[in-house]
Formats: sequence, structure tokens, C-alpha cells
Amino acid sequence: MHTLTETDSGREISLRPAESVVVELEENATTGFQWTAAASAGCVVVEDSGSLAPSGAAPGAAGARTFQVRAATPGTCDVEFRLGRSWESDRPPARSVRMRFRVE
Repeated sequence: MHTLTETDSGREISLRPAESVVVELEENATTGFQWTAAASAGCVVVEDSGSLAPSGAAPGAAGARTFQVRAATPGTCDVEFRLGRSWESDRPPARSVRMRFRVE
């Protein structure tokens, strides 16, 4: 399975129906900042892994949150991943990553 990261922001990714990719984004949840995903309606399903894989052994170490993006039906969908704090919904995200998925 192919893994995409923040450096892939702005890219268009082609998938076939039922094909999946993983989006892995650096996060330090102890700061309150967490990644969420918002997809335009239609061609892909985005699932949050619900877990954070730490990159170090120290308590509070940063890690990576993973999302699985699965192609559902033919079409083009935009997905925006937003890094923010859930209680600061009135503020713009600290960072955002946008990807366009084309299901053929």
C-alpha cells in the first residue's frame, strides 16, 4: 500500500475502485493539535486510524496519525486534512494538507 505525507499536498492521486492509500501526518497530540479529515462527497472513503504511532520513547513525543483513503466510485474528490485543536473550531487550522483523488 502506498503512503502519502504532508509533502504530497496539492497532488492529484489516481486510484482504481477498491484501491487504498495511507496518508500519514506528523502530530503531537499532547499539545492538543490533532489531524482531522474532510472529504467532498462522493468517490472516496477516509478512515482515521484512531491512533497515534509515537516516533520516540519519551513521554509526550510526537508521532504520526494515519488515515486510510479507499476509492469507492469513479469520480474526483478533494480531501482536506486539518491540524487544529477541537476546542478552537472558530480558528483556521494551524496547517492543512489538500489532496485530490481521481478514481478511474
